[in-house]
Amino acid sequence: RLVEGTIGFAIVRGWAIFERLDEPSGASFAAVRFWWNLAPDGTWVDFTPRPPGCRERLLLAESAFEGSGDADLGCGTGGEAGFAEYLWRCS
Repeated sequence: RLVEGTIGFAIVRGWAIFERLDEPSGASFAAVRFWWNLAPDGTWVDFTPRPPGCRERLLLAESAFEGSGDADLGCGTGGEAGFAEYLWRCS
């Protein structure tokens, strides 16, 4: 919200998807609610501070639900089961 208010980059709401390292490679993932910004040219920009030397890349997925509340991010909307089934079929 600070970036949106300061330089006008819109907020994009969605998910950061991480691979679970305690499972075989490519077998298990976790999605965490995450917000990032949209530059005027349409580029997604993440201003989240990272530890020095961290060059980790994030897999970001924009939410299909628009708005500012948690419910708009797909929490408790019933869409979770369909998304989980889709991920399971793709594995």
